[in-house]
Amino acid sequence: MTAWNNGCWRGDIVTLSICFSLAASLAVFGIAPGDHNNSARQRLKEIVDNIKVEENYQARIVYASQLGDIVCQMDPALLRGEDIDEIASLLGDRSQLVRDLAARALGDIGPKAGKAISALEALTRDIERSRGGSPWNGAHTGIDPDDQVYDALQRVKGHDPSSPCRGEWNRP
Repeated sequence: MTAWNNGCWRGDIVTLSICFSLAASLAVFGIAPGDHNNSARQRLKEIVDNIKVEENYQARIVYASQLGDIVCQMDPALLRGEDIDEIASLLGDRSQLVRDLAARALGDIGPKAGKAISALEALTRDIERSRGGSPWNGAHTGIDPDDQVYDALQRVKGHDPSSPCRGEWNRP
């Protein structure tokens, strides 16, 4: 069994030695272990703000592609409602790719991002309509089940526990 502790997963001796080395390195630079979440939270806000003001499409996509990495760096127990709101605010972005990447980051968070379910459902309905499907027929004819938004919605609802940074991929 492993557990989250100050930004490091505890479990085997190799992981512990890496975590202690990381903690020592952070201490050299004056960063306390609890500061990791705060710096990730600050970076999350900066990324979202940059996406909202940046005009260059490629730069916006580069910023949006960092959302999942930032979410995965944060201790799941310390995620706040405002962190979810920051990411969910991008579900209405003018770029479908930014919306997809924001949805994916929410899916990475999983059920803790439950307050974004209605926004994800609305985005799913918009995608279904734009692809010619009816969101009301229950068949999801207009959305591919592999679609990132649909997948994220299922993970946030707790129907699919897999996640690139939670679940079986990188973290227990």
